[in-house]
Amino acid sequence: MTKDEMFELLHRRILRLDERCGDLPPDSDQRHKLETERDELSQRQQQLAAKIFDEQTSTYQELSGQLKAIDGQIEGVIASLERFEETVALLRRMVSVADQLIGVARSAALS
Repeated sequence: MTKDEMFELLHRRILRLDERCGDLPPDSDQRHKLETERDELSQRQQQLAAKIFDEQTSTYQELSGQLKAIDGQIEGVIASLERFEETVALLRRMVSVADQLIGVARSAALS
């Protein structure tokens, strides 16, 4: 996945989270949890935008592939209130992978 494709994937996920939050009551604990995870993901997207990546490295390819796989898993569960905690766990994994990508970019920039 290219850097542009990665940003598009994150952008679509953030928009889908906005939609899902809008479906929940404003004072819902679930809504607040989703908003927190959405904000974390948005922050990582902004941090990633400022980085330079070597898209050809195996580490970049592996991590961007993980983002894509997690995104697919989230899409399968996000609409189900019964699978809410699974959705939150997957979003946290997505943020964690984004953190790893940020780390890879920093390492590449220092070399």
